[in-house]
This record gives sequence, structure tokens and C-alpha cells, in this order.
Amino acid sequence: MRILREAPTCREGWAEGMLVRADTGGDVAQNDEGLRPMRTPPPAEEGVESAPERASIALADRTRRVLVVDDEEVIRDLLSAVLSERGYAVTTTGTGREAVARLRAEPFDVVVLDYMMPGRLSGAEALAEIRTLRPDCRVVMMTGRPPDEDLVAQLKKADAHFLKPFRCQELLDCLHDLLA
Repeated sequence: MRILREAPTCREGWAEGMLVRADTGGDVAQNDEGLRPMRTPPPAEEGVESAPERASIALADRTRRVLVVDDEEVIRDLLSAVLSERGYAVTTTGTGREAVARLRAEPFDVVVLDYMMPGRLSGAEALAEIRTLRPDCRVVMMTGRPPDEDLVAQLKKADAHFLKPFRCQELLDCLHDLLA
């Protein structure tokens, strides 16, 4: 997959399992087969709440704090934008060590944590520290690594997990369920 990088006026995001770019020319998605228009979701039925609306209602009482930890800046920026739009208070870091330091300094309701990160503290090691430091904090692991037996065992230690690429809506639904 190729990542589309454009001027700062563009917004990037995952949709239908692909990185997309939304700009004044409309929504497009690019995977290994090339650029194509992105489908727009159908309008919601009247009187039926969508998952984002349910999440907004749930957050009305108190803003939920989310720490996004990923060594890829584009992923941090994307998740921060999507979660912020839904009313979450988002902080981002690029390493497991930075994540643990932030959790020592302030509480978070949930950590969205990449499994594979460079440095002295991997995602799995950071998860263990988070569990010790803040046992009430929910953790969602994500990884682009192909699953094997050891990886699956590590991912099951989190409250939820996703294989990259994933749809942002899946993460939003997951957070709604974890924080309900």
C-alpha cells in the first residue's frame, strides 16, 4: 500500500481497509491496485443512532482521555484527528517509554497501543507496564505484523486488538463498547 501525502489542507484516514485522502476533489482511496473513488456510507435511518452518535452521547457526561502510541506519525495523526472529532481528548506518543511516562504523570481511560515499536520498550512490554501502573486503564493493541501463535497470545492480553489496516469505525465502536 502507498501512503498518500499531500498539502496540509488534506485529511488522511483509513476507509475500507485502505489509507484515503479527503480533499476538495472528493474522497479517493489507493491500494496496490491504484487510485479509486471511495464509497460514501448510506445516510442513517431516521430515529436510529449511529455508532458515532452513540459514542458522542456516552461522552457527553465526561470527556474520555485516550493515549495513542505508535511509532508512525501518520497513524498517530490520523487516529488523533478521528478520535478528537468524536469528542475524545487525545494525547499521542511515539514510543512505549514515552507512553509509560505519560501514564505515570496523568490518567487515561484507554491506550491505543502499537505492538511493534522500535526502542527499549516494545508494545508488549509497554502493555505489561501499563497493567501494573494503571490496572483500570483499558488497552487496545494494534499491529501490522502477520499473526502467529506468539503474537496472538500477546494480543489477547489487551482488552481488544486490531490488525492493520483497520477501519476507523471499528476502533470507534470498540472504544464505545470498552468505555460504556
